[in-house]
Amino acid sequence: MQLRQPESDDSNPSLMDLVAGEIERDGPMTFARFMEIVISDPEHGYYASSAHRAGRSGDFLTAPETHFIFGWLVARQIRECWDRLGRDQKLIVSEHGAGRGALGLQILDWFSRHPPDGLESLAYRVDDLNPGHSSAIERAVEQQGNDSPVSVEPAAPGSFTGVVIANEFLDALPFHRLKLEDGQIRELYVTVKDGWFDHEVGELSDAASGALDLDIQADDGQRFEFCPAIEDWFQQIGRQLERGYVLIFDYGDERDALLDVQRFPGGTLKTYRQHQVGDDPFQDIGQRDITAHVDFTLVESAARGNGFRVEGITSQAEFVAGVGLDEVLLEIQGRADAASEYPAARAAAMELLNPGGLGRFRVAILSRNVDDQAPLKGLAFRLPALNRR
Repeated sequence: MQLRQPESDDSNPSLMDLVAGEIERDGPMTFARFMEIVISDPEHGYYASSAHRAGRSGDFLTAPETHFIFGWLVARQIRECWDRLGRDQKLIVSEHGAGRGALGLQILDWFSRHPPDGLESLAYRVDDLNPGHSSAIERAVEQQGNDSPVSVEPAAPGSFTGVVIANEFLDALPFHRLKLEDGQIRELYVTVKDGWFDHEVGELSDAASGALDLDIQADDGQRFEFCPAIEDWFQQIGRQLERGYVLIFDYGDERDALLDVQRFPGGTLKTYRQHQVGDDPFQDIGQRDITAHVDFTLVESAARGNGFRVEGITSQAEFVAGVGLDEVLLEIQGRADAASEYPAARAAAMELLNPGGLGRFRVAILSRNVDDQAPLKGLAFRLPALNRR
């Protein structure tokens, strides 16, 4: 199959060939399958490559890349989770989509500075598409030179008690692109037209048929996303987490908000490269991140269906305020080795509280086989002035 790559397009030729070859062999593919190839291919995929994807020099900026204060705040919530789990001598924290470990290193740094009595070891497990990230994070921990009993290890088989973290992970799971057409849910497949990739409307694939069970209130012609991979992920962590908590940080909303035709007539798909936002998934294939807003209605139902209790869902602004943002700022201001960081920490704090910025992100906290107790600190605070849906 001959492709005519558009001028100024920077698509990875190997990924172009993989996608085009499969289409030529098997016919049009679901958008989820397209994402699996261009994002997750172990040799050429966007996340599997060695390039720096997150950070100021990368394609997008997540909360841990803004300042270490975010990781310290997450660590404080993990500490409370450990308290409620009975203060075992060993704590396992497993991060999915850990990348190069910005969040993990911040969490480990906080625990090294505030070692809880009775905690003899903290194992940080790295669950990431790139297997090299675990060893890179381990080297970074060694370079920190602290004497605290922390360790980094790759994801391991078997179940454990502890905390699972997913920071901007669910938004990048492969999703299907759907469309309401004459009152029927149809699917947008990826095909090749006039020498380049394009969409083709067809019947729902088996993988996306679960969308028929959802309460979809959309306008005719409206496009939207459906991510059954969220259900698959909860099945996975349901097998891994015997007892403990799950902390999810991501951008998204309830389903009815995501189906607001005035806000998202074409769906919520976005691409990111060098901090520039786009909406064409066939531009610069393999060089751009592809994401969509997380359907937190689906997150709740998938969690409950796999044995998790939804402790609560809040905004990131309310989460950081609840776990002690003011106390952390005071600590940074008062520490001789961190006082110079205070202006940057305060600026990062303002962004985490900003309802038009990182503060609008959602935080979901789930539990499994944990006694029902008072709300965790991250769920116990409300900002009266925050415009919440």
